[in-house]
Amino acid sequence: PELFDMLDYALEKVADRFEYFRIDTNAILFGPERVQQLLAAYQRRPDKPVLIVFSLDSISRDVYRRVKGRDCFDQVMANVHNFLEQRGKLELDSINLNAEFQFVLQEGNHHEVGDFVRYWDEACAQGRNGVGYNDVMIKRISVGTGGEKQHQADRLYARAIREHGLAPFDKDHLHLKIWMERAWEEHDDPEAGDADLALGETGMAAPSLVT
Repeated sequence: PELFDMLDYALEKVADRFEYFRIDTNAILFGPERVQQLLAAYQRRPDKPVLIVFSLDSISRDVYRRVKGRDCFDQVMANVHNFLEQRGKLELDSINLNAEFQFVLQEGNHHEVGDFVRYWDEACAQGRNGVGYNDVMIKRISVGTGGEKQHQADRLYARAIREHGLAPFDKDHLHLKIWMERAWEEHDDPEAGDADLALGETGMAAPSLVT
């Protein structure tokens, strides 16, 4: 409930202490009123980047229900598209209100990863939906404390990325980020590490809110 009070405080009082402000959300409650609150807060300090990470993990109703355990797909998609539309209406020379469409690849959704990338590529290419900096992040799932189940998840990730022919790209309206390498482990499985693509350092940490 106090999300935008926190954002206002960060942008007005401690903006010199961070490079960007990050909000992680499943977008279920990110309706039109909250989008307008976000836009108002951002426009009071538009020089400071704000990143909205949409935790989506699917591009169809059935898969969303399977991996999320809730039937909120239509509501979530409407909210995300409304955000893109309203952001596109901002009359600013430079827009630093950025979006990430996140897909945590796992057993229940791996077959959709290619469609997920294509969908947001096409969506952000339309009109002013792609203003600012936008990316699709394909993440590996963390399973327990590692071990064989983690290796299975890692092999599934590498196989899905390969089978869908995905590789990082940079376009004006969208960037594709593929998270292949775990910095804390050495690969002893040729399949799990056959497409290592390190993303590199992200720089200074951002204040982060999970909603």
